[in-house]
Amino acid sequence: VCAPAVHTLNSTFTESEPLLVLRGERSLRMNGTDGERLGLTHGDQVLCRNELGQAVFRLRTDKAVSPGTVVAEGVYSGEDTVNSLLHQRLTDLGAASTLNDNTVEVLPI
Repeated sequence: VCAPAVHTLNSTFTESEPLLVLRGERSLRMNGTDGERLGLTHGDQVLCRNELGQAVFRLRTDKAVSPGTVVAEGVYSGEDTVNSLLHQRLTDLGAASTLNDNTVEVLPI
């Protein structure tokens, strides 16, 4: 799932250094039970990938994330952003974004 970052609202306000500091580094939130199953712990650097691309994140385990789901918050600059994992296709009903409908694999680095 791609979610807006609390401090920068995706790419809005990314020119504000104080807000960037509050936002912190690019992270991927995952339920701790999934992390344990994959041999990952809070703070690990991980590779998130699928058939479209890949991106590197800092893992943040979080009980609020449903098992089997990962959450990438915010838009960060660079070549391997979360957008590299997303389809360009639109939904069949309403022609909306499919940004919350993709499968990824998370691996330790």
